[in-house]
Amino acid sequence: MQPKIPPFYENWDNAHCAQCVLRGIVEHFEPDQIWTWEEWDRFTAKEPGKWTWPYRALVNMIERGYNVVYINSTSLQEYIDFGIYETMVKNLGVEVADKQREMADLDLVKTDLLKYWALIQQGVTKREQRHPTIDDMKKFLDEGYLIWATLNSRILNGLDGYSSHILLVYKVDDEFVYFHDPGTPPIPERKVPIELFLKASTSPTPSKWAITAYKKL
Repeated sequence: MQPKIPPFYENWDNAHCAQCVLRGIVEHFEPDQIWTWEEWDRFTAKEPGKWTWPYRALVNMIERGYNVVYINSTSLQEYIDFGIYETMVKNLGVEVADKQREMADLDLVKTDLLKYWALIQQGVTKREQRHPTIDDMKKFLDEGYLIWATLNSRILNGLDGYSSHILLVYKVDDEFVYFHDPGTPPIPERKVPIELFLKASTSPTPSKWAITAYKKL
């Protein structure tokens, strides 16, 4: 059975979609854990005016006792061996890499990545380097997980261009994907056809789609 609808939180400043999604996941599994947004910023290594990378949250959720499965096609080994900025220059171009460096402390990101990588090597958590699928999401949801999904919000909302965004997926059936969209604009209990969700997830390339499945052990 797929999980009940988790709590919804609104991305009030257009910079906290990751924290809104993760808060909904934790409060779904641990309803007594009501933290401040400042605590969520620390938990996810969110710096004022900066973007959120996933690795600190992955490490902290694993250490908190969650079963975590992360699926995307990015080579973490390349990030580690070649450098995060350098890898982004090679794969995405200088403009994108420079913007990421402006909006995040990439040295701190790499420190968090190395901690996460160590947990993978120890067999504590699972990470799959490949493109996710709708069937992956159905499988995880049927097993009681909730899903952090990364996609292009502009395509999802019928616009051109690219803007990375995170949703909390809690149900998938044969026609629709059901999720909380923290915004902006915020839309709780949103549903879209699978075809649109896939288009947004794989735009501008399939490598942009990432999912992380979370379940409290």
